[in-house]
Amino acid sequence: MQKKRHTLSQMAPIVSDFADYEGTKAGYCAKLKINPHTFDYWRKRVKTRQATEQPKRQRRFIPLPAPRQINVIAASEEAVCFILYLPDGKRLEFPLTTPTEILHTVLQIPC
Repeated sequence: MQKKRHTLSQMAPIVSDFADYEGTKAGYCAKLKINPHTFDYWRKRVKTRQATEQPKRQRRFIPLPAPRQINVIAASEEAVCFILYLPDGKRLEFPLTTPTEILHTVLQIPC
């Protein structure tokens, strides 16, 4: 008895249809008379093929708007940032140009 040979074009729709199948992989394979190991092999092949066909995400620079200046009361010339010390010993540093809305959100102070 000769083994049945499958091609990628034959197996791709079978693999994608499995996503809509409500039973188990074993039941799906039995219904189509495919060995579950063969099905797994083709699932990997189809997934690899789809990954290589999809265009890679291009990384691009997204410009952000310049931060607005905020008024700081009693800030010395040496101060370069706000430092928020947390109870667990961590600290958050914010540049003096941090918008007040962000500071209000971080500190959970109503505006």
